[in-house]
Amino acid sequence: DLMAQEARALKKLHSEDHQLNRHFPELLDSFLHSEGRKRANVTERYDAFHALSTLKPLFPQGIDPRHGVWMFRRLLTGLGRAHDMGLVHGAVTPDNILIGAADHAVVLIDWCYSVVIDDESKTDNSIKALVPMYKQFYPEEVLAKESATPATDLYMAARLMDWLIPVAPKPFRAFFKGVALTKQSMRPQNAWLLLEEFDLLLKKIGEPFYPRRWVEFTVPSAQN
Repeated sequence: DLMAQEARALKKLHSEDHQLNRHFPELLDSFLHSEGRKRANVTERYDAFHALSTLKPLFPQGIDPRHGVWMFRRLLTGLGRAHDMGLVHGAVTPDNILIGAADHAVVLIDWCYSVVIDDESKTDNSIKALVPMYKQFYPEEVLAKESATPATDLYMAARLMDWLIPVAPKPFRAFFKGVALTKQSMRPQNAWLLLEEFDLLLKKIGEPFYPRRWVEFTVPSAQN
């Protein structure tokens, strides 16, 4: 059922031609195997990308906050587009965010846990499963099997950034804390508005975060 949900979500995300579809894998095929008992999805490969779970250990002191900025901005852009399409990702965890160092790309994978939040949906929109090893990234509504909203994804994105850049300036940490409030009703609900607020924060802080400049992101080799 999780694989079937991912297939539905990816089809929905790519149902319209849009430049922001670059943040989502394209579903190439979906089929049953093991005598019809299991489903497999085939998506494009991301050979030159790194999951945040494998990227962070390469930076013992944490990711440079300047790189954390573009990662967070692009993550919000992808989530904003998904929410506009009526989907909550539901698992914004280190394994599910791919980073393309060369062009600062961000791709959200593993849409198995996603739920439909459009006005026409009459189904239960609680997150059906979670990844136990990343339990600390989930908000209380997921753990309580309550309805998910865009605020669910935004909470997880903020927790992810707090984890990724522990050396972030104090204003960043305060911003992420405000996005990851316990009560869902107290959190931001709109990724696009949150992106605007974040950009205003960058402008207020100034150098080296504003004006924004391209900074090459070099991934060090894994150490034995």
